[in-house]
Amino acid sequence: MSAAACTAILFATCGAWLRLLAAADFNCATLSDTPKPWQHARIARPPPYYEGVILNPVFSVKMSLDARLFDDGDAVLQRDLPESFDARRAWPHCPSISKIVNQGCCGSCWAYASAMAMTDRQCIHGHEHFEYSAEHLLHCSKSAANSSGCQGGDPAEAFDYWAARGVVSGGPFNSSVGCAPYTTPPSGPHCLVPASRMDCPKECQRPYPHAFNVDRRFGDRYHLLPFNRPVNMQAEIMRGGPIVVILDVYEDFKCYSTGVYQQVAGVHTGAHAVRLIGWGTENGVPYWLAANTWGIGWGDKGFFKIRRGVGECKIEGVRVVSGYPVTSRLAAAAAPAPTPGTAPPPPPN
Repeated sequence: MSAAACTAILFATCGAWLRLLAAADFNCATLSDTPKPWQHARIARPPPYYEGVILNPVFSVKMSLDARLFDDGDAVLQRDLPESFDARRAWPHCPSISKIVNQGCCGSCWAYASAMAMTDRQCIHGHEHFEYSAEHLLHCSKSAANSSGCQGGDPAEAFDYWAARGVVSGGPFNSSVGCAPYTTPPSGPHCLVPASRMDCPKECQRPYPHAFNVDRRFGDRYHLLPFNRPVNMQAEIMRGGPIVVILDVYEDFKCYSTGVYQQVAGVHTGAHAVRLIGWGTENGVPYWLAANTWGIGWGDKGFFKIRRGVGECKIEGVRVVSGYPVTSRLAAAAAPAPTPGTAPPPPPN
C-alpha cells in the first residue's frame, strides 16, 4: 500500500471516528499547571467541536505535478516577504476574510474552510461579494458522493469540484442569504450525533431570484502546494489571498484562547481544515494567523495563531490548497495589490 493511501486511511479513521469523542473528558483547567506560551479558555470542559478530514490519495499525483509551479528558491521568495501580513488589512474591501463561520455538529470543516477561501478570492480577484455555499460542496462533491459530507472530506476535492462543476452562493444557518445556505445549526453544549446526510441540492431556496445553474461561479484553476515550504505558503497568501490547510487537533487546542498555540497536552482527536490568512511574530515566536470554523465563541473570536515553520500539528505538511476564480464574467480590472509590503509576483498558471 502506498504512503498516500496509508495517510488517507489514517485520516479517515481520525476524522470520521475519533472526532466523535470530542473533548468531553478533557478539563481545560488542568492546563493552568502546564507551561505554555498561550492562554486557555477559563472553562472546565469545552463544548464538542468537530473536525472532519478524509484525504483522497488520488490527489497525490496532482500535488507532485503542481510542485513544479512552486520551485522558486526559498531565499528568492523570502526576500519579498514582509515580517508580518494580515489579509484582512491587505484587502479591507473583502469583509469575508474577517468572517468566522460555525460548522456545528458536522465534520464539514473541509467544505466550509474551502468555501470561505473561495469567497475571499472571488472578492480579491473577481471584485464580487459572492459567498460560496459550503452546503453545496458538502453534499455534492466527490467526497460527499461516497458518504455523508459530515463524515469528512478533502479540501482538494472541494476545489476540484469548484473548478469542474461550479458552486452556488450560500450563507449561514437559518438565513435567507444566497442560493443554498448552511443547514446544520451551530453546536451547543451537547453535540452527540453528526448531522444526517442530505441529497445534493439542485434548486435554490425561495425566494432567491436566480436559477441554480445560473448562480454557479467557477474556479479557473487550483493548486496543491508542496509540503513543508512555509515561504511558498506565505507568497501564495500575499499574492492570492487566504489558503486552506489541514492540521492535527489535540484536546488542548479546543481550550485555546489567545497567544501562539503549540500542542502541550491531550490526545489526538482528528484532523481539521482551516483558512490561513496571514503570519507574523509574537514574543520572538513566528506564527500563522488562521480563521477557524467553530464560531466566534472559540479561540480569539474564532481566530488563532499557531507556530510557523516547525511543522506544528503538521500544519505545513498534510494538505495546502489555493485556487483562483474565473473572472471573465466579472470586472476585467486586475485585483488590487495588497496594502502592506511589496507586491508579489503574479500567481502561477
